[in-house]
Formats: sequence, C-alpha cells, structure tokens
Amino acid sequence: MDGLFRKITEECRKTGFLETVLEKAHYAPEDRELLWSVLEQVLQRMEGEACWSAKAMGDREPGVRAVVMTLGAGVDQLQEKMLAEGKLTEAYMIEVLGSEILLLAYSALNAWIKEHTDFVVKRYYFLGMGEYVTIQKGQWEGIDGERTDKEGTDKDGKTSGNHADGAVRIALELKTLPDMLEKSGLPVICTEGYCMMPKKSVAFYAELTKDRMVTCEGICMGCGRKDCPNRMDALERTRGNRTLDRPLTYGYARILGLRES
Repeated sequence: MDGLFRKITEECRKTGFLETVLEKAHYAPEDRELLWSVLEQVLQRMEGEACWSAKAMGDREPGVRAVVMTLGAGVDQLQEKMLAEGKLTEAYMIEVLGSEILLLAYSALNAWIKEHTDFVVKRYYFLGMGEYVTIQKGQWEGIDGERTDKEGTDKDGKTSGNHADGAVRIALELKTLPDMLEKSGLPVICTEGYCMMPKKSVAFYAELTKDRMVTCEGICMGCGRKDCPNRMDALERTRGNRTLDRPLTYGYARILGLRES
C-alpha cells in the first residue's frame, strides 16, 4: 500500500472516524463493536490492493489531472462473501465504510498535490456532468497539455487536450470512461453500463491552481466553506444528506436485492 492510502488507513483507525460513521449512518451505540470489526476486515483487504493514479494531461506540470482511485477488489470480495453468508448488516456496513473511506481519499489527494506540486486542487469534474468543460488559458501559470487536431478531441478522438489557444477541454461524457481507466494503468475497468469494477472506485478530473485562496477541501458534502464558488445551494446540500432521495449505488442495490438499471 502506498503512502497516500497508508495515511488513509491510519486515519480510519482513529476513534473519530468510527464515530463519524456511526453518526452519519445513524447506527446505535451498540453497533460500534461490529462496525469496528467490519472496518478492520475492510482495511485488511485494502492492503496491497488500494491504489490511485493522478496523471498529468501534458508533458509539463499540468493544470488538470486525470484521477482514478480504488479500494481494490478485495473489498468487493469481502462484501460478496458477507452477502453469500446472509450477513446483510455487515454487507451494508462495508458499503457505508467504503463510501466514507473514499471521502477521505479525496482530501488525501488534495493534501498530496499541495505537498508534492506547486498547485492546489481548485475543483473536481466528474464524468456525466456534461459533454465537456473548457478551462481557459491564464487560470494557472506555466501549464501546457496535449495539442488537439480539432476542437474537443485529440488525435485518437478519445481523450481531452489543449486547443491551439492554450485552453484545455476536458471530455466529460461517460463513453470516455473506459479510455480514462485504461490510461490510468490501474486494475480498474468498467461494464458496458459504465459501472466501475472494483465497485469502490472513483474517476474524475482535478483542476489545479496556484491560487491557494480558492483551494477545494474535497467534494461538497460535509464541506463548510461558505465562500467556495463551487458550493451547492442549501436544497442540494440538504438532499445530499438524505440517501433515499438519491439513486442507489451498485453496492446498495446489490445488498437490497435490486436489479441494475
């Protein structure tokens, strides 16, 4: 396990992490012992399998990084084992814990970029948010990326790149996910329906900046920065804490015995 995920596992073993999960998932105090036991099993499965990639989109230090992070196939296998044994409570706990560990991974990535580069993360762009997003030249210093033959595509028509004027265009359509995962070099693939495997995986683009006043703390849920230009409005934040208002993830649907949509 590399340094980034090693720090994450250390954070997970602190009492504060478990208390946060207990509160957010509305577990009772008597669930603490079982939750701790499941957490230890999850962390053990992550050993040697949890990994990440944040590749530059260009030869020099970029303004955009293509990021893929995964907890590894072992966590999925543990969850399937619990389901096969009829341990639905434990299987659900694995889903909850996996989501919370990935939340820590976002913040850990931000910290890594701040420590190892001259940049900080400004915001994230997730596939499915639209067709593309263009980041104008001048939003960072000393950045170059790949040149494109025509607007919006590169030479192979798959990934994002730079316009002749220096603006970077990031393709955000879901159909670009397989190419993004392949280029990450990680053992992460996706189904025809763009469901990533291992399931506890995330893929996104991170826009970087040298302006540390606009650095992003992570994804919006749980972020207290009221001055953030990317902040969701109050209604979205309220709905974000109500799991049943949102489409079920593959893991939740699997536990509840629902078919994939």
